[in-house]
Amino acid sequence: AAYTDSVPEAVKTDRFLRLQELQDRIQKRRYSRYLDTEVEVLVEGSSARSSGDSTGHTRCNKVVNFPKADSTFGELVKVVVKECRAHSLYGEIISKQAQLRAVK
Repeated sequence: AAYTDSVPEAVKTDRFLRLQELQDRIQKRRYSRYLDTEVEVLVEGSSARSSGDSTGHTRCNKVVNFPKADSTFGELVKVVVKECRAHSLYGEIISKQAQLRAVK
């Protein structure tokens, strides 16, 4: 059974924008907990937005970007978080760990 769309576009847009604003506030509050903390990051590649940055994920699946260093893909690095961005954290490498090895 199909329903007719009785909600005007302006109302849909308003609802979506309010929901997006709420999500942005929640995300900012959640990410702010990481400011000035040290996180372990698996280096996964180059940042999509900046060729001068690398990107990776923490153990709790947070995206972290940081200035490229001599770290390589698959390496674990310690990063201190300096900024909370809209959808990721940004920090600086403070130490490197051993490179992960593939399990055979």
